[in-house]
Amino acid sequence: RQAYRSEAIQQIMASTSGPQRLLGPIVVQPYTSEHILIDGEESRREVETLYRYRLPEQLDATVDMEVTPRKLGIYQAQPYQANVTLTGQLPSLPDWQPPRNSLPGQPYLSLVVSDARGITQIPAITLANEPLAVIPGARLGTLSGVHVPLTTKQQQGGRFEVRFSLQGMEKFSLIPIGRDSKLTLSGNWPHPNFLGDFLPTSRKVQEKGFNAHWQTSWFATDMENQFHDSIFGPSEKLPSFSVSLVQPVDHYQLNERAAKYALLFIGLTFLSFFMFELLRGLRVHPIQYALVGMGLAIFYLVLLALTEHLGFAWAYLIAALASVALNGFYLSYVL
Repeated sequence: RQAYRSEAIQQIMASTSGPQRLLGPIVVQPYTSEHILIDGEESRREVETLYRYRLPEQLDATVDMEVTPRKLGIYQAQPYQANVTLTGQLPSLPDWQPPRNSLPGQPYLSLVVSDARGITQIPAITLANEPLAVIPGARLGTLSGVHVPLTTKQQQGGRFEVRFSLQGMEKFSLIPIGRDSKLTLSGNWPHPNFLGDFLPTSRKVQEKGFNAHWQTSWFATDMENQFHDSIFGPSEKLPSFSVSLVQPVDHYQLNERAAKYALLFIGLTFLSFFMFELLRGLRVHPIQYALVGMGLAIFYLVLLALTEHLGFAWAYLIAALASVALNGFYLSYVL
């Protein structure tokens, strides 16, 4: 049943978007390098595209998340719509000469989103109070997102602001790439699970939702070095601020906990049979032991089936009454 639930959640993700991991904005300076490779008497020219990166001096993120649970049959997932605002300071791109036999390309501003299907509207990006034209694609390997070509004037850096709406499911993460990074995250889900490499510096969880605040710097993340080593590898290697939207204890966990007591209940019942045989002189056939044991085992199957529709408390009560009535009626003749 847990596998069916996971399959249902994957189907919902396939029609919306999955967990979101946000990275950026960063300034990228591409350049091409040419090499002549000689293999015996043959030679060929090889062109390679390389990148230089400039991370923000400051990154302040504010995320307002609205969770709208969605069901597929009897299974539920937690999609969310997040209004994201990123502000901060970009450094200027210094005068730089590429290595020998290399040609510099046009710098651009890149914003990476793990699942670009969740970008529900065109991001509004301004740099030094000047609006920028956004182009699809992060232009960082196979990573998805958006980018903005930078003119010579815009390469001088300045204050930036990014506003967009992002749709996701189950989890949200922000990679703190700024020299000084802050995240303020609020949502209407009462069961957040704060994951990642950093716990919130402050948080408040209520029945109506939660509010959390993170802050860190390059002294804690070593981001400048880690970023260059991990940008084209698995992004999970980079530290992040993360929150997961979970059910604290779901039906299947409760059923699993109940099943752990099966040996106790069945053992006590068989012990009671043995005491009847010992003290009353009754003969209980092994087949009768087996039938009663099967009647007790059916309790857990009925419990699981009813839990998915009625909730655990009512399911436990009904399944227990059914099991007691079944075995009580049968044993009234055996004993």
